[in-house]
Amino acid sequence: MLKIFTNYFIVAGISVLSAGMVSISGISFARETTQDEEYKYRNRDKKVHEAPDTHPGHDVQLHGLTGAEGGAGKAGSGTGGGVVGGTVGERYREGYPGKERVREGTIDKPIVERVISNWEDEPREVAQNLIDKYGLPNEITLNRLIWHNNGPWKRTEVINKEIPHNFPAEHEDVLIQTINYQVPANKVDELVQYNGSIMVDRTRGELASQCEREEMNILALNLADDIVKGERNVDEARNTYAEQVTAVMEGKSAPLAEELQFDTKTKQTADRDMSTMDKTTMKKYKDKEIGGLMNGGRERERERLKGTAPDKSTTERVISRWNEESREVAGRLIDKYGKPDEVTQTRIIWHNNGPWKRTEVINKKIPHSFPAEHEDVLIQTINYQVPADKADELVRYNGSLVVNRTRGELTSQCEREDMNILALNLADDIVKGERNVDEARKVYTEQATAAMEGKSAPLAEELQFDTNGKETADPDESVMDDDDDEGLIEKAKETLGFD
Repeated sequence: MLKIFTNYFIVAGISVLSAGMVSISGISFARETTQDEEYKYRNRDKKVHEAPDTHPGHDVQLHGLTGAEGGAGKAGSGTGGGVVGGTVGERYREGYPGKERVREGTIDKPIVERVISNWEDEPREVAQNLIDKYGLPNEITLNRLIWHNNGPWKRTEVINKEIPHNFPAEHEDVLIQTINYQVPANKVDELVQYNGSIMVDRTRGELASQCEREEMNILALNLADDIVKGERNVDEARNTYAEQVTAVMEGKSAPLAEELQFDTKTKQTADRDMSTMDKTTMKKYKDKEIGGLMNGGRERERERLKGTAPDKSTTERVISRWNEESREVAGRLIDKYGKPDEVTQTRIIWHNNGPWKRTEVINKKIPHSFPAEHEDVLIQTINYQVPADKADELVRYNGSLVVNRTRGELTSQCEREDMNILALNLADDIVKGERNVDEARKVYTEQATAAMEGKSAPLAEELQFDTNGKETADPDESVMDDDDDEGLIEKAKETLGFD
């Protein structure tokens, strides 16, 4: 059974690259030059793109978290006092403009080992193999490990949750890997039909695959690229996937599972969309009231989250270092939903809060221009099964919607909870055939404007459909011989070095 851990988290620090230590509420902080800053400094005389996605906020060293703050023992024990982070990451990234060498912070090995020792067998084995290959992760909670810019990946995440998936044979998805990739909106339907564990994020310009092994994610993405380029249709991609998986499991050559066959590091893939709203309305909204935070509350919120008082929680100490937008959104959600379930240096996560299956605030501002220019920092997920033939429409309506067919999830990312509610209500209308893309975008703009002007906006107030009680996951169908599945999977584990 899956172990559920709540109200515990681990915060691990980053190596100090420069002087300037200060102490706040018993926690030592050290300022380092972030990767974005180092990249911009080295290229200050050149006209270049922004540095690739990193993990801003990973510039502190936290010491001596104890009890519930540093607990790595069983839920409710309060054990694990004195967890200390702070090793130097020796990994570096190449392939970006200038091929800069950047050191990245990683988590202390004893912390990682202690956390994954409590995990289920499958995710623990996957985590250990990735540690052996890429080194220690950059972020950790009791239920996930996260690497940034490791190998060909923009982001790699192992979760202590086994998600059933039957394509091409029965297995559990535990490994999520993301690349920079711009998927044309008219290709999203095909990708979702081909493999329900493929996820498209148009606003960020990301394509992700979740499976149980890195080789299978590489294979899934290579075939997704073929579909986007028109070199294979859905059936051809599914058949080729099954053939290549069988080859891997039998120890034969499977080139599509060995390395990505396309470049992921040199293109600008993000798609901000186009504004459909008057900029003045957005500015007035930000100045007056944002998501229930009245004028004057912004200053109080900043004071509350500075972390200078000795009785502040570790969560508040962490987010006190965040950018203003992310910090304020995090503070409001803490006020509304209480302490989050998972915390790292760059994200806080709630599970099953209000109508949401999962809520995540990240310390990174993702530019988005629909309906007006803003930054997405709040990611909220519901149980919802999107028919594969509706995925195109949803992505064209709002590029910050992400469909996960295998999990049966629909995610919206914006800067405010009411805007996520609005986005999902209109997405539901599209799925039901009650609005087309243009109608949904028009209504979104109208309702967002009303909300910003303090007028009635019912579609932004609460979800208009039920998110509970329905089984939304779609594990797909096996395309491999049932009699051979078990033996092949055991052989695959042996071939790939898993016990």
